[in-house]
Amino acid sequence: MSVNVGLVGLGHLGASVGINLLKAGYRLTVHDVQEEKAIPFLSQGAGWADSPKEVGEQAQAIITVLPSPAAVAAVI
Repeated sequence: MSVNVGLVGLGHLGASVGINLLKAGYRLTVHDVQEEKAIPFLSQGAGWADSPKEVGEQAQAIITVLPSPAAVAAVI
């Protein structure tokens, strides 16, 4: 698919979302505060963003999977 999806948050739920997006053929750009969580996605062709802002600059659609409303507010 030609849409680049951005994913911020690669915990248990975010990782599942990311895997399904890759399986569906979407291009994916990821970010997490723990960069090592991105390794499985990078090895499958996802791109890395150094910040949530960079995710927004690279993606047409953005999904956040974060642990609290405060975390979502900080990212946005």
